Amino acid sequence: MTQRKIYFCGVNRAVHLPLVWGCLRAYAETIPAIRENYSFEEPFFFMAQRDTLLDSLREPYVFLISCYIWNIRKNLEIARQVKERYPNAIIVAGGPQVPDKPEGLFAEAPYLDFAIHNEGEIPLSQLLLELLKDQPDYAKVSALSWRGPDGQVRTNAMKDRLPMEITVPSPYLEGYFEHSIESARAAGLDPIVLWETNRGCPYSCTFCDWGSANMTKLRRFPIERLSREIDYFSQKRIRAILGCDSNFGILPRDLDLTRQLVARKLVSGYPSRFITSYAKNANDRVVDISKLLVQAEMANGTILAMQSTTTEVLEAVRRSNIPFEGYRKMSQRLKDEGVRTYTEMIVGLPRETRQSWVTGMCKALEAGIHDDVMVYECVLLPNSQLGDAASREKYGLKTMIRPYLADDMERVEVVIGTNTMSTEDWLYCWMFSIIVQGLHNLGLTRYLAMFLHREGVLSYENLYRPLMEEALANPESPLGRPLHRIRQLLLDYLADSRMPMEDKLLTQQDMIDFARRVMPSKPAWLLHEWWWVNVIQDQESLFAQLRANLAARVPASAALESALRFQQDMAAIMLRGTMPDTVPTYPYNWMEYFEDEKIPLREAGAPVQVAVA
Repeated sequence: MTQRKIYFCGVNRAVHLPLVWGCLRAYAETIPAIRENYSFEEPFFFMAQRDTLLDSLREPYVFLISCYIWNIRKNLEIARQVKERYPNAIIVAGGPQVPDKPEGLFAEAPYLDFAIHNEGEIPLSQLLLELLKDQPDYAKVSALSWRGPDGQVRTNAMKDRLPMEITVPSPYLEGYFEHSIESARAAGLDPIVLWETNRGCPYSCTFCDWGSANMTKLRRFPIERLSREIDYFSQKRIRAILGCDSNFGILPRDLDLTRQLVARKLVSGYPSRFITSYAKNANDRVVDISKLLVQAEMANGTILAMQSTTTEVLEAVRRSNIPFEGYRKMSQRLKDEGVRTYTEMIVGLPRETRQSWVTGMCKALEAGIHDDVMVYECVLLPNSQLGDAASREKYGLKTMIRPYLADDMERVEVVIGTNTMSTEDWLYCWMFSIIVQGLHNLGLTRYLAMFLHREGVLSYENLYRPLMEEALANPESPLGRPLHRIRQLLLDYLADSRMPMEDKLLTQQDMIDFARRVMPSKPAWLLHEWWWVNVIQDQESLFAQLRANLAARVPASAALESALRFQQDMAAIMLRGTMPDTVPTYPYNWMEYFEDEKIPLREAGAPVQVAVA
């Protein structure tokens, strides 16, 4: 008997092993009728395979595409070509980018036969069984969209998810990825493992659609399976693992899994990196996990994904059960353990204002998150609550459609204004973010700012807002010249539908020419990095402008002058990458002062009194 061939396409720029293909196959092949009648062919998952994909097919019966924000249009175009060459091939789309209301998708892609929503294992297997029948009844297939006899798109309700204790065979341990690993390495690529230890998310953030699993109970893969997978990853010399859990560290066993990952790395060197999304609410387990990974050099630090520090915003996006105070405590505990902390914030969320954004960024600094405050644009995902009609109207969302990446066919819908934040305010928030990221996070004024804040001289906001406004008012100043160039770039982004959301800078020849001339080995640039690399070209002018700005607002003092000198020395050391032959000395205990917030500033053993503005 000739088996019917099933092909899978989930091409990505990153070389992620296609876990979804392995899971679909692992579940389907537990069913004898599918195992006997179908053959899962090797998947297509990295970009170079697109060129040879069509010629690699051999009479495809089912062609699956897995759709995300970064690949849906590419996968749809491949599916169109497959249908053109093989008209009888059955095209099935799945993944988070398949909308719950798929009529528009079917209209855009008339060659699409079916769409599967949410988890795909059970629906795909049900569909494959129906396709074996002379008269298949697609209404019986859970979470399936399809065209009825009248041509209208119909969507079946989701009836089943995988059980609480997920006992599906591991696609890694079944050996499904041997060929994929070899093919990636043969192409000179380093495959990245996607790893699930559980499914589901107990939170319901409105901007998110974590695998269409919001507000679902966690369902766990057996610990024995996970332990064996860790051994497998090590044996296969996998360098990087990307955790697919929504809240790693939420379960007690996650600490044990981390210990196993670290133990394997220390013995064999693999895996060398583990990247994941941590539990949203602070707990000792996340601190212990982060400490283990950092000490084993498997992570640089821990990301605390705050998104906003404003109570009204957190309530609007249904994230108020993750309070800011928890993040503050977590940041301090991580710092005490020597773990760097980063946070993510999203500009354009509902009920955010210009003032609340500025205050919010500074609250992150007050919480001790000095290494990086990463700023992202608010993108409306097709199945997120924030993207539905009611939310758009309620919050007055103003959006625009832009390419996702430069020279790319993918599109994203970006929020550029709300009924509490005009587009001009949105621009202002970006300007303030760049100043904070460039000066504080990248180390040019971090110590000075911490000193002024701790001693009650100037708050972070009262330091950085006037610096930004002075830069905007003086376009030829050291801070102002590059800031105005970035502002013009963002204005062009708002006006030009061809400019991508990511890699905007790559579209500006003058900006990228300068960046490559200064740092030729750096492949990609964030806006604040470009601003920073401009500013550091003339540190003397930068600190002259800084001193003049402070002189107009802060009483002179020996401590302030010493703090400025210490900051300028630290910035120079950071840029040079090495300590000077002669280590600077200071009349104050700056090193221990900045290392531990409980240690006061001292001069010759006595506490220092600092003049307050």
